Amino acid sequence: MKYASIALFATGLLLRADCPDGVYNYNASDLKFLTETYAALKAALPPAPEGWRMSDKGGPSFSGTFTCKGMQTEGLAVSYEVEYIWTAGEKELGLKLADINKRTAAIRRTPLSAEQQKLLTELGVKDRELRLQARKLATTDKAEADRLTREAAGYLKQMQEIRSEHSKSLQPQLEPLQQEELALSKSYSTKVGFSISVNGHGKPTGGQLVRSNAGTTELTYGTNITRGGKIDRIYKVTVSAKGDLKQAETLIARTNTETLKGLIGK
Repeated sequence: MKYASIALFATGLLLRADCPDGVYNYNASDLKFLTETYAALKAALPPAPEGWRMSDKGGPSFSGTFTCKGMQTEGLAVSYEVEYIWTAGEKELGLKLADINKRTAAIRRTPLSAEQQKLLTELGVKDRELRLQARKLATTDKAEADRLTREAAGYLKQMQEIRSEHSKSLQPQLEPLQQEELALSKSYSTKVGFSISVNGHGKPTGGQLVRSNAGTTELTYGTNITRGGKIDRIYKVTVSAKGDLKQAETLIARTNTETLKGLIGK
């Protein structure tokens, strides 16, 4: 039987309904272990590098006072998750995107040609005249009013086509800016998700960094959990960073891993 993980955040805490075989209520020793471990993980978080800030999601990572029956035969899982944000990079990227938006807006303000504007004005006059006549005849000659309205709709359609054609004519100038914006957004990595967890799903790596296809860099100290062992014991610790490889490695390198390794076995 598979059980939902207890290492869930406040936005998705384990519910009693998630436990098909019932729940295991934490005792005082379990809660002491969870609370103290959570505090230790928080204390081991790396300080934000210069030009960065840390966003703490807060809230306990364990689900209140219980877990599913069966889960208590493994080490209790606890994690602390934050997000590091490159403040300077966000500002720099914002300024560059604002410049692109400014140039884009200038192109979109390109006026119609004199010929297009003249035709648009003439069509607008005809449209308004016909609709005015239609309103006057609405109560006395509905059939004629409807005919005039349909005729006016034809002029309105021509006006819309002129504006649409004008917009299409600007596209060759807009496309390079759109490509520039896309490339710029891809070139900036301004956020790194970061977590430290104990007794989670990470496989021991002997302290070596491992990069997944999902863009997560992590290392895990300790050993795999022995089913049936003590539940209030730390078997392994995983440090995980999701984002740009260089930024992830920098944050992991700033983590107090010696302190984390010292937690194993406690």
